[in-house]
Amino acid sequence: AVVSTQSTWEAVVSTQSTWKAVVSTQSTWKAVVSTQSTWVDQIKKNCQVVRLIAHSKISELKQFRMRKSHVMEIQVNGGSVDAKVEFAKGLLEKDIPVKSVFRS
Repeated sequence: AVVSTQSTWEAVVSTQSTWKAVVSTQSTWKAVVSTQSTWVDQIKKNCQVVRLIAHSKISELKQFRMRKSHVMEIQVNGGSVDAKVEFAKGLLEKDIPVKSVFRS
């Protein structure tokens, strides 16, 4: 089997560009994490009301034939502002059941 130099060169370039993308992404995320911590500190220091913005998962609501998700603002109540912010941070990127938001 003969390996062409062109495909090998493309693989090397692809690997190098992938590596550059990984390195730049890592540096970007370090900057994002540091700014997020300063945002959280500012929220704890200056705010009195903490709210989350949540959305529905359209992929799980196929029976409604919708294309856009519902967006809802949820206020976090109880405790100090620090406790509210930590509670809200714990909910990020997690599923929140409707039963936990509304009481019947």
